[in-house]
Amino acid sequence: MSGQVAAFFDMDHTVVLCNTGRVYLQDMRRRGQLRWRDMLRASAVFLRYKLSMVDMSRVIAEAVKNLEGVSVEELEARCEAIFQERVKSRVSQEAAAVIEDHRARGHRIVMLTAQTPYMAAPVCRALGIEDCLSTELEVVDGRFTGLILRPACYGAGKCHWAAQYAETHGVDLAASYFYTDSYSDVPMLEQVAHQRVVNPDPRLRLHARRRQWPVLHFAS
Repeated sequence: MSGQVAAFFDMDHTVVLCNTGRVYLQDMRRRGQLRWRDMLRASAVFLRYKLSMVDMSRVIAEAVKNLEGVSVEELEARCEAIFQERVKSRVSQEAAAVIEDHRARGHRIVMLTAQTPYMAAPVCRALGIEDCLSTELEVVDGRFTGLILRPACYGAGKCHWAAQYAETHGVDLAASYFYTDSYSDVPMLEQVAHQRVVNPDPRLRLHARRRQWPVLHFAS
């Protein structure tokens, strides 16, 4: 018997019309925790990411080192505040409508993001999404060690975590949907029957045209 259908959603620039990692760094800058030089360097990384020209798994691993010794409660509170102040207004109502349509059809709704669960959790709550696959951070005694639980939920890593989720929850990946904006997610797009390209970056737009995948535009 075939498994259940799921609808997987990338977060940044898909259901949220911004890069929450950039927003987090801007918050660090506002708090005086990041120098302008570091902010400019990070901006260059985000530009290369948009063009799919950087190894984000390595970037994520380096960035997480800054959390060593920080408590889980502190990061949860910071991410909730960032969401309320800077991200909530950027949640796409078109994305919310599509999510509700999948829910009405009995599909499992899953957030599938390279972000940490702490940044993703407020977005998931706003959209009523109970299942989230994200880049998990190692925690010991309530504090971060500065390490991630590999693989990062990025690129082929998304395939790893989605396949594990599918096996656990009886989901048929080959009959499922995936919504994303990023060329780095092509490996995951290849795993599902229903590719949904949303607000695509330049390389994904070209790839989608070649593969004749549907291209959608979510706005605020």
